[in-house]
Parts: sequence; C-alpha cells; structure tokens
Amino acid sequence: MAVYASAPDPHLDTVEVGSPTGAVFFDSPTHPADFRTRLDLAARVALTREEASD
Repeated sequence: MAVYASAPDPHLDTVEVGSPTGAVFFDSPTHPADFRTRLDLAARVALTREEASD
C-alpha cells in the first residue's frame, strides 16, 4: 500500500510505501511527482461509487 502526503509546498510531498520489512519513505522531488502522476492516472480510469455498485 502507498500513501501520498501532499504539502502546501510540493517540494515537501512524501510517499510512504509499506513493505514486508517496514515502511519506506520517498521524499526526493522526483519520487512524489511520479507517484502523483500514477495516482492521477488511476483516478481517471477508476469507477465511481455508483458504477462500482452496479
């Protein structure tokens, strides 16, 4: 599981990814941007609650 924590300043954004050995944090400028892009793409193709319940 990944958690994206956005901050008022995008340079402070952090991604936490769970792994079998514990949490891993990504906070360099490129990693959160990559995760944000992936989350945005997933949100575009995800079903709405209504679509999922049908």
